[in-house]
Amino acid sequence: MEFMIFLGLMVLGYGVGTQREQAHFRRLQRREYQLRNLSVVSFGAKEELPADRESALFVGSVVISADYFKIVPRQPD
Repeated sequence: MEFMIFLGLMVLGYGVGTQREQAHFRRLQRREYQLRNLSVVSFGAKEELPADRESALFVGSVVISADYFKIVPRQPD
């Protein structure tokens, strides 16, 4: 009985997680589409910046994690 509860919770978590992930990706695509005309340029520390009338500084961060439901154990070759 405990195993069935555990299995049911795992299936529920997988289903809800999949739905939330898909909604997250749709929101990301919508936001990226809204910013499609924004030019982004990356320069090194010692490069001269091009002349421009207007500029803005954007700062971001990224979190990279492993999704254990998507990791498939591979057999050694």
